[in-house]
Amino acid sequence: MSQPQAPAHLLSTSKPVGKIPSGVFILTAESGTEKVGMIASWVQQMGFEPLTVAIALHPDRDAYKLIQKTGRFTLNTVGDGQYNLMKAFGKNDTEAFTELDNSSTQCGIRLHDAQGYMDCVVKATVPGVTDHVVVLAEVIHGHYVCDYAKPFTHLRKNGFSY
Repeated sequence: MSQPQAPAHLLSTSKPVGKIPSGVFILTAESGTEKVGMIASWVQQMGFEPLTVAIALHPDRDAYKLIQKTGRFTLNTVGDGQYNLMKAFGKNDTEAFTELDNSSTQCGIRLHDAQGYMDCVVKATVPGVTDHVVVLAEVIHGHYVCDYAKPFTHLRKNGFSY
């Protein structure tokens, strides 16, 4: 998938957008023997009652397709310096599940090396506004292992690419 080209009049505008910090998560989903995982950085808490997160996913991603099928996923929180988790899922490769300690949850796959995880059930999707789909999901269970550790935060070079 090629990166979109910025219109010339937006090039300077894209730089501050790219500097919006975001956390880094590994999103996982499974159905039977089918398992997917991917790096997700467009994640934000959306509400308190019920506890809800919003995540932006490209509709061509295997993870999005499986989430559409199951209505569930797990977000694993990546800690500062946990490049091993990002490297394992940087290629959208299912082999990462054989290389890392993990276990199935009620919604996806928990990575044991992650700082924590959240099991999420899809409540709504918002397609057609941009090149990504916004998925709104209720967090039904979770656990944070390392309260003292910093989460990994990410800045893009500009607002037009990862």
